[in-house]
Amino acid sequence: MVVLAVGLFVFSLLCTGSAEAREDGSGLVLSPQLRPPVKLVPPAGMEEPAEEGESLLPGEIKPNRAPSGKSGLQIETDMLQAIDPDSVGVLEVDQGGFGIEMWSGSDRRMVEWLLPRIPESAHSRAMRDLMRRLLLSNATAPLGASDGPSLIALRISSLMAMGDMEAVESLLAVAPVHLDDEALLRARVDNLFLVNDSAGACPHIRTAIRKSQDIFWQKGLVFCQALNGEHDSAVLGVDLMRELGMDAESVFFKLIGALLGEWEGEIESLSGPTALQLAMARAGNLRLPGDVTQTQNSALLAAIAVSPNADPEIRLAAAEKAELAGALSTESLRQIYASVEFTPEELEAALTTAEAIDGPRGRALLLRAAQVQDVPTAQAEVLLAFLISARDAGLYETAARVAAPYLIHMAPAAELVWFAEEAGRVLIFTGAREQAMGWYDLANQESAGVPDAQLAKARLWPLILLSDPEEPTPLDEAMTETWMKQETAVSSMPEESGGEFPAMAENAVPGNTVPGAEYRADMLLGLLDAVGKPVDISVWEGRAQQAAIVEDGEQESAATPAPSLPSPVLWYGLRVAAEELRLGETVLFALVSLGDKGLNRVHPITLNEVISRLRLVGLDAEAHALALEAAIAAGL
Repeated sequence: MVVLAVGLFVFSLLCTGSAEAREDGSGLVLSPQLRPPVKLVPPAGMEEPAEEGESLLPGEIKPNRAPSGKSGLQIETDMLQAIDPDSVGVLEVDQGGFGIEMWSGSDRRMVEWLLPRIPESAHSRAMRDLMRRLLLSNATAPLGASDGPSLIALRISSLMAMGDMEAVESLLAVAPVHLDDEALLRARVDNLFLVNDSAGACPHIRTAIRKSQDIFWQKGLVFCQALNGEHDSAVLGVDLMRELGMDAESVFFKLIGALLGEWEGEIESLSGPTALQLAMARAGNLRLPGDVTQTQNSALLAAIAVSPNADPEIRLAAAEKAELAGALSTESLRQIYASVEFTPEELEAALTTAEAIDGPRGRALLLRAAQVQDVPTAQAEVLLAFLISARDAGLYETAARVAAPYLIHMAPAAELVWFAEEAGRVLIFTGAREQAMGWYDLANQESAGVPDAQLAKARLWPLILLSDPEEPTPLDEAMTETWMKQETAVSSMPEESGGEFPAMAENAVPGNTVPGAEYRADMLLGLLDAVGKPVDISVWEGRAQQAAIVEDGEQESAATPAPSLPSPVLWYGLRVAAEELRLGETVLFALVSLGDKGLNRVHPITLNEVISRLRLVGLDAEAHALALEAAIAAGL
């Protein structure tokens, strides 16, 4: 076994060495130490420095004189400080960065403890924005000793887990140690695989295998040899790995066998794919199995979504998840929706057909039908069905971003008052506040005698308050009571009850869990207080009385989540960091406190604390964005 391992190592060195020799066209490479010395002399014609008393032209710098009084330049030397790789970044303050002093006052060990705990898989765009800016900011590294991984490695690892390949590449490009740090080099290789640049990954693999015999590099080398037509070398590498005890039936051997023309078949299962496996399957034009979308890795989902060797429905399922996670642009998802083909009969009966199809393909059908509809009422019906389907799948936020452009161009009208709530909510959530106010005004005008308008008005006003820091609308007890009555009515409305679109009132939350009215009330009042719109004490007194009635009558929905408060370490750490204006540390504590279970699973008190502390360190716009997302997630 030892002999085989040594043989494999020697084999890899020979392969990489010979390949590099071929690439530069020579068989001999001289190291800098073996090259003849270079004599440094002044260029010909260079004049001696001017003597003292000689005049200097404007803008010239007068040279210093040597202490001996003889003519000549006085050379002052100073030690150049090495660039701290943990301090490098690509975002300055004017680009969204948190500033060079972001870690001022923070202890390095605390930062290193928090960084691996940030919720990279969180679906909140506000949280992802904070994470991305934190990880990419150009900032002096925190002080203190460390025995753990470098901060630059932790930052790149988190960006990889977030699926932000562009950010990974930009940070790797400025990391001065990326060729010497195996973790960083592997991140670069995985990144290249995921953006379909295997040819760009291979030189890094040949470099890494000189220093490490990790199985990842061995597999990568064999893949690169197969891509480069080095059939015999690849076969030898495969044989050596088999001799070392690797499972001959593993997916890797099937994939490499297909590339070498030694295996024909289909990959039956790939529920936990790697970047290398996806690259190999794409190179071999092997169809990806259906379970490949079970991965929770955002970067892999984004790669699957654009893989030509995946069936359209697999690509679409991956694209929806990747967009929700922020790893795929909304426009890319729209294009993938548009690539799904339908018959004229399916488009003619889109509503009934989509209900039967369900899933990603059904949503693609509804969106296509919305594109071809020229009657506003019919288009609104299809868009509403699209949003409801997405809500049931835990994809409401994604559907809202996809549908927003259609709603921006839809004019509010009396015959669409039943659609005012959903249209207003989507537009507020996606930042089209001016257009959203048109739907709110419509609901307000029609609220006197139209129940749908009353409901829309009551349910949209808190979102309007949360969406704009400058919104002057006061919070009063009468409006709160009206909102509470509507919330109670919505919570008790059975899905099969009267009303043409009863399901539209139960807004989406991740995991298909609709919190009860009491939870939503606590969430709303806590969020309003956190963004600087404190409610009157009488409102809280009314809430306390209502809560007592609900508790006695056990009326609260069984689906109401039971969120817990964060640990005292996080609670205290967040408070101290914010009060001492330690910006980066405050953001870290805030993100870790929120977690990755979804904002609808965060305790209202936790959200109040996090949002308040973000505002304390000057992140007011970010706090409002987070509050609005939390409201939507809670079903407001």
